[in-house]
Amino acid sequence: MCGSAARGAQQTMTTPTPTPPSAPPPLVSPMLRALLPMVLMMWVGTNVAYRMGASGVRLRGSSTTSFDREFDRELYRIDDTFGFEVNDVGIRVVRYSPGWPPFNPICGIWTAGAWLLPHPSRLIGDVIVEDEPYGWEDYRGLDVSTGTLLTEADLIERGLVASVGGPRAAGAPTGGTDAAAPAGGGKPDAARRPGVVAKPPSAGAQPPASAAAGRARPSTPAAAPVAPIVVPAGVVPVELTRRYLAENYGRLAYINESCMTFNGAYIIVLMLFGLAAAATAIPRSVRRRRAARAASAQ
Repeated sequence: MCGSAARGAQQTMTTPTPTPPSAPPPLVSPMLRALLPMVLMMWVGTNVAYRMGASGVRLRGSSTTSFDREFDRELYRIDDTFGFEVNDVGIRVVRYSPGWPPFNPICGIWTAGAWLLPHPSRLIGDVIVEDEPYGWEDYRGLDVSTGTLLTEADLIERGLVASVGGPRAAGAPTGGTDAAAPAGGGKPDAARRPGVVAKPPSAGAQPPASAAAGRARPSTPAAAPVAPIVVPAGVVPVELTRRYLAENYGRLAYINESCMTFNGAYIIVLMLFGLAAAATAIPRSVRRRRAARAASAQ
């Protein structure tokens, strides 16, 4: 019995204990998993500071990063299609529409298109009118009751603009002049033609009358006059100012470039994080599947 007990003890001592299999590496790098929450916290904190009206953010030991909010714009609703776009430069009437994600709804909801009325100045009844159009736009007014853009001819017909030599055509200049061609189809002097040498006139010679008439430059025609605004009797016009718009029109959530800039930067950083995580997770996942298939085959 003593011998059998000794042999049993010897077998117990010599039998090796099986080692547990090593844990496979994580699919995503631990460094990426540690940095991702920090980036998300910075993103949320920057947006909170922006919503609270901060002009910029500054990390400890670094310079201040400005939002450039001096270029921000405000949007006030006229109807479901048109609105007033306002900044420090002035007021414009624009057509607005929903913005593209992800900036909608991170930065706001609406974006503005091209200027329809670059310089709206007065509200006469239900019609917004420009005092002095720039000359390149097709419209000069907007009927806010119907949402109809009005040309200068429409305003003349409604009696809101005086007719001065007929309505100004769309795109016609309202100021400045252009050089006119010589009268009678005159040709330029020979001295101005490339490759032609002009002969000097003889002493006392006078140019022919036809040549003098050809070189004569007539007076430049004046620009089309701006038709003045006419205020109907009994109507009190309202001057469109930033304060008036803020008090009488609803403000819309406008997507400003200052918000798009830093949010776009954070989105790019998160996309790079996703690419880096995919570059490590996909190969490791493939190796895990191959190892599992090999183990099951054995």
